[in-house]
Amino acid sequence: MMNVALLLATFAAGTVSVDFSKSCGEVKPLHGVNCSPVRHETVDKVYNQSQTELAEAGIPYCRLHDVAGRYGLHHYVDIPNVFPDFDADENDPKNYDFAFTDAYLKTMVKVGVKPYYRLGVTIEGTCEVKPYNIIPPKDPAKWARICEHVIAHYNEGWADGFRWNIEYWEIWNEPEPNWSMWYKGTKEQFFELYETAAKHLKKRFPGIKIGGYGSIGFYAVDQSDHYFAKGSNNTAKYAEDFLDRMKACGALVDFFSWHLYLQPPFSIDRIVVHAAHCRKILDERGFTATESHFNEWNVVGDVNMDKKSAKDWDAIKEPPVTSQVAAAFAVMQKTSIDKAMYYTALPSGRYCGMFYWPSGRTSPVYESFKAFDVLYRRGKAVQVDGGGQGLYAMAAKGENAGEALMLCNITPKAKEVDLRIKGAKGKYFSIRRISDKHRKLSPDGWYDSTRRILLPPSSVTLLERVDALPEGAKAVACADVFEDRLLPGEFWWGGHTFKGQFMPYCAETPFRDTLIDNNECNQTAGLLLSSKGRWIWNDEPFSFSFSNGVVRARDNGKGRFISGTAEDKTLRGAFKEVSRRFFPADGRMPDELLFTAPQWNTWVELTYNQNQRDILAYAESIVRNGFRPGVLMVDDTWQHAYGVWDFNFKRFPDPKAMCDKLHAMGFKLMLWVCPYVGLDTWEVRQELNGKNGSGCILDENGKTAVFNWWNGKSACVDFTSPLGKEWFAGKLSFLQKEYGVDGFKFDAGDMSAYAFKFKAYTPEGSTSHGQSKAYGEIGLRFPLNEYRTVWQLAGRPLAQRLQDKGNGWSDLKQCVTDILACGIMGYSFCCPDMIGGGQWTIFHGDAVKNVNFKVIARSAQMQALMPMMQFSLNPWRVMVKPEDRKYLDAISRAAKIRARFADRILALAKASAITGEPIAAHMEYAFPGGGFERINDQWVLGGDLIVAPVLSEDDSRTVTLPGGKWRDDLGVEHTGPAKIELKKVALDRLPYYEKM
Repeated sequence: MMNVALLLATFAAGTVSVDFSKSCGEVKPLHGVNCSPVRHETVDKVYNQSQTELAEAGIPYCRLHDVAGRYGLHHYVDIPNVFPDFDADENDPKNYDFAFTDAYLKTMVKVGVKPYYRLGVTIEGTCEVKPYNIIPPKDPAKWARICEHVIAHYNEGWADGFRWNIEYWEIWNEPEPNWSMWYKGTKEQFFELYETAAKHLKKRFPGIKIGGYGSIGFYAVDQSDHYFAKGSNNTAKYAEDFLDRMKACGALVDFFSWHLYLQPPFSIDRIVVHAAHCRKILDERGFTATESHFNEWNVVGDVNMDKKSAKDWDAIKEPPVTSQVAAAFAVMQKTSIDKAMYYTALPSGRYCGMFYWPSGRTSPVYESFKAFDVLYRRGKAVQVDGGGQGLYAMAAKGENAGEALMLCNITPKAKEVDLRIKGAKGKYFSIRRISDKHRKLSPDGWYDSTRRILLPPSSVTLLERVDALPEGAKAVACADVFEDRLLPGEFWWGGHTFKGQFMPYCAETPFRDTLIDNNECNQTAGLLLSSKGRWIWNDEPFSFSFSNGVVRARDNGKGRFISGTAEDKTLRGAFKEVSRRFFPADGRMPDELLFTAPQWNTWVELTYNQNQRDILAYAESIVRNGFRPGVLMVDDTWQHAYGVWDFNFKRFPDPKAMCDKLHAMGFKLMLWVCPYVGLDTWEVRQELNGKNGSGCILDENGKTAVFNWWNGKSACVDFTSPLGKEWFAGKLSFLQKEYGVDGFKFDAGDMSAYAFKFKAYTPEGSTSHGQSKAYGEIGLRFPLNEYRTVWQLAGRPLAQRLQDKGNGWSDLKQCVTDILACGIMGYSFCCPDMIGGGQWTIFHGDAVKNVNFKVIARSAQMQALMPMMQFSLNPWRVMVKPEDRKYLDAISRAAKIRARFADRILALAKASAITGEPIAAHMEYAFPGGGFERINDQWVLGGDLIVAPVLSEDDSRTVTLPGGKWRDDLGVEHTGPAKIELKKVALDRLPYYEKM
């Protein structure tokens, strides 16, 4: 077993080394199957097409077991089917029925698939009702002579037969006790049958290979509690007894066949253990030349298979299993297995993962056979080291073909791999993939053999060396430093959403920024996108600059840059490419009420005096003034203390009653939370001090780390610690169950707060961006959520709010630029700051007289047609003079515009949950090539509604329209492309333009 341990130990996580100069023997025929998907040449086109596709996948062998499905349908392959009357004369050709088997094998041989003939019977799963053909033959010698004539028919032309030289002839299948192909037969009876047949057939046909017996497997080796590992049902012991008997009697075993059905996920390495056991028991008995045939396997699981639902069986045809099937090929190549046959290629069987039924279409699993065949056809396996933790690799080379490498990621997360290639005759490789996005083995760009490559979740990646890249093609590059010249007229976006005001970056305007330990209080992504379809990605934070016509970037030394050019060379093309690769939408979105009604936040009105009476009064005033109830967010100080996430009962004497009343009024309730734990909350900190690691972040000395934030000094939950995140999530779930709270506003989590050396549960969590991301992921458990700062969580169902702004015109303009940046960077479920500004001090005391009411009104209009709309200031509290009525009316009208378009915005949000595309899109994104790169004060909803709010004191603006006919909010028609100058726009007007 030491060799097995060494083999498994070679898989070092995260790195794969390939040396094409070092050959490791032939690539073995591991992609054989059980059962051809056709019966004979005259069957309908669906079946014939499927047989052709087996040839296209290069299937080397087809084992003839369970050929026509359960019960065998009485005419195919099985000895009782070919020779129906056992008492008849076995020497007379008329007593044989070869018709269907001949037709079946003709099609197979015609396309180059070699038959692997199983001499025996098909499984009869209902043998408890009445078994027919699974009783042991009453005369083993006669049974052997019948088999002799079957072989003579196909190899020597006997009885109008063929000369196909079929090499492998397997005696029986799974004859072990209490199983349905040797019903009530004993071990001794089977041993006698094999000995008699093997000796007779080898004497008659010395050139063929005889073996068996299709063992159920060696479950006792690594699964002692399995049904086939106990007592008299110990199939591993049965195999050893069989080999002992054949050695003693001198019967040849040219090959020994065995089975294993794998339970996903991460069961592939069981093959290594079982293959080693098979080789061990053969070699110990002197069967050193005997081949090991793994001739039934699948990734279906081997427990309670009869209880699997149709959905369970369908799942074995899909990409998660596809990657495991391909990984199994890579594992088998490194073992002592000589041949393997997948069960099955019969579309109508539950176990078939290769074809859909009844259409006969190939599935993604079939594509993994095609991927392996690329290596098989090259012939020579080469040395591959590394992998592990769900990563498997195999490589090959051939005299007349370039080098090829197959990488399998069987985990549900993308993996970035440090790929080190030696001995190849060039550095460029084509990329083909099988994944959830690539249902067939299809092209996915080019690779230039630098050190890292990204593997999508549950995927197979096939790299084939090419002599040169096609003209105009650019390889995906991976390195810790990136540098490239800007193309003529090229513009870039990305990095911090807060820096939307500086986007797009271009050759004319120098700009530099860093994402390292810094997310600028808002959403951040390791992503840059170009108007020419180019893109740059890094899983780790990096610094970047645009200067002198060059873009440069350098990461924190732990990541690698990946870059490329989308086939659609536009901003939208670049976004769709990176979204598909790195942050695909999963079909989910935050709570719908966040989009359909204005949100109401208590911060500006109550600040640090959150209390039950005033919150209810705030809610009642909203309804009383004719506004629609929506999500109501109760801000900081509702809680007993930081980390003591329960209501302060002095301020909230009956929180359950408050929740019930808010619900009755039509509101949903969110509570403000943060990751911090007060240093004086001793009992909480004891809860977070577990035996297996702390639930809090620790300093370098292993003590609770102290964080400085805007409300003092606190400890902080470690969200990479199972204890920490489950404790925190449990507290929030308690609030939901106990009081009826609907969701949570997750504040803080800024990278800058973690910008010091600390210890967390995981190495990834011991970084500022690792903690920021882990905190963001907690919100995925609560559909009603809001975040202000996150890292690398684009495409996820999280509501993202911009950070607090002031009460000025520049603040309004930045809201627009930053919302556009959110959409371009994958944070489509975005909310601008509170209407009129979130800086609470300007709305209280003498400061109120300096508030610009027009900014508040225009702010409400701006947000009316953004993905979300959030109030905090109670406008009727400060707008009390008669001359203020016009501002209140403008705000009220903005809310009504929102209500009129609510269904449309919700539909766009639902679409974004599937596609990942922005709800509020940049003009250049929606209308590429129109010269709209610098248009940052208007946006597009759904491609057919342009929103152009007034953002200046003088009530004027320029509206830019693309080609086509457009009708504005006043009913006036316009023909684009055009620039429309608006002067003295009415205070209650929100200009927008719908495509006609």
